[in-house]
Amino acid sequence: MIMKKLLAIIAVLIFSGSIALAGDDPVLAKAGDIVFTQSDFGRLMSYSPPYLQEKLKRDPKQKEMLIRKIMHQRIISDLARKEGFDNIPEVREQLQYIVNNFLTKEYLALTIVEKVSIKESDLQEYYARHKDKFAIPEQVKARHILIKFPFGAQEKEKQKAREKMKHIIEWLNKGGKFETLAEQYSEDPNSNKKGGDMGYFPRGRMPKAFDDVAFSLKPGQISDIVETDYGYHIIQVEDHREARTKTFEEVKDSIKEQLRGELIKSRVKDFIKKIEKDTGLKVYTERFSGKAKK
Repeated sequence: MIMKKLLAIIAVLIFSGSIALAGDDPVLAKAGDIVFTQSDFGRLMSYSPPYLQEKLKRDPKQKEMLIRKIMHQRIISDLARKEGFDNIPEVREQLQYIVNNFLTKEYLALTIVEKVSIKESDLQEYYARHKDKFAIPEQVKARHILIKFPFGAQEKEKQKAREKMKHIIEWLNKGGKFETLAEQYSEDPNSNKKGGDMGYFPRGRMPKAFDDVAFSLKPGQISDIVETDYGYHIIQVEDHREARTKTFEEVKDSIKEQLRGELIKSRVKDFIKKIEKDTGLKVYTERFSGKAKK
């Protein structure tokens, strides 16, 4: 895996500049002596993610843009070499850092990450011990219309808001659509543009008076006027979901991803501790200021 990817990168970005010797390897791009062949492209795809491979298959224009970019890099990198940029110490140091970083990631991927597997029994055991994590509370999907009154409002102000809400209820009783009236009259900025849609929510997200009514309604029913500290509401419930626990099959993949991630992290940590011990790694923090004696 390591050598395959590294050699593919080297082959495409470094050695693709020489003229192709194999007559049956179609040249996809050429600039002077720099060529990019079908086999170069194949090696490039061998370490590219599947989504990119599919994208390039579907869209020839994207493939052309990618090849042009690679050729631009080859042309410019050749100019840099001719001018000795690859011999500049800082450049060579950065290249070495890039190679070291790449090899480190690939080594860990090959020796640790790819070897980590989680047994089905481990997944089932985790599910059984953490079922409470997968509990979904009772929820309703509702719309509402809100007519506000100021916090601590006098009865006169409340009455004004209540009269406005009564008119809205009259329009509903005459066949008006709840969503349309919510868009026109609701004073809840978070939902009025969506026809009063609040989505699904559990108990406790809204004031108790609101919850008590919303969770008592059947789908399709519209409430009477409900008072909360926000103002007056009327509520229409669209769906009601009883509390339940997600099945093992629903959460199996997420459990596997979590446990695998935790195990990988643990094994990498153990490996790092081992190489530090085996090599006698020391970091002289007291010398960071540059003032301590050697």
